[in-house]
Amino acid sequence: MQQKSKVTKMVLLALLGVISFLIENISFPIPTIPPFLKVDFSELPALVGAILFGPLGGIVVEFIKNAFHLMFAGGEIVGVTANFLAGSIFISVISVIYRKFQGWKGFIYGFIAATIMMTLFMAIANFFVFLPLYAAITDPTEKTTFILNIITPFNVIKGILVSIVFVPFYLKIIPYLRSRSTVL
Repeated sequence: MQQKSKVTKMVLLALLGVISFLIENISFPIPTIPPFLKVDFSELPALVGAILFGPLGGIVVEFIKNAFHLMFAGGEIVGVTANFLAGSIFISVISVIYRKFQGWKGFIYGFIAATIMMTLFMAIANFFVFLPLYAAITDPTEKTTFILNIITPFNVIKGILVSIVFVPFYLKIIPYLRSRSTVL
């Protein structure tokens, strides 16, 4: 029985990864933000994986999504890495806090903390790694301006939108998955 539950878990995480990759292709820009930064809801399946199986489950889904993106959509390694890190931080923080404070309280605290942590981490990562590599911006003043005016608002907006959309998604999908499986 233990082996069956491991296989079921792996299959479900792989399926969530593929769904996440497909959802990633449905994206939209935010007005006043450069179009290379687009909002998508591909963190939703990863968040389901993290809620069901812990942070590592969600990170596995994020990895599969981004690996597929590299293989099939030909994304830039810098952008894909940034997406993986941002998504992994976001879903991991929510998962950890949700496990500590079950129910809506856990989600609300998790959504707020995850949005803040993702925004802070991505500001630092963009300053030291991604902007110098991706946009060849090395001047500290230019990097700071770009991060404060573009990166930070984008991550805050994305965190809020993904959090809002996750609520009805969660209400439908998690009870269904739990009712259909003896593994969850």
